[in-house]
Amino acid sequence: MITSNDLKGIMTMMPAFTKKDGDRMNATDTVDTDELARTVDKIITDDGCNVLTTTGSFGEYHCRAE
Repeated sequence: MITSNDLKGIMTMMPAFTKKDGDRMNATDTVDTDELARTVDKIITDDGCNVLTTTGSFGEYHCRAE
């Protein structure tokens, strides 16, 4: 099992990359996979990221309107 003591270096949380109109409730196929792949490569290769988190939140859910 990995613990917090095992995590060292640069840790990055991936933003979501959506296509135009990806915010519509009825939208489908919304992930911009080309931009996602380009950014993952840059974060790891150019920026030296050691840990990449692909799911989760920045804590913004408490700001959502009901």
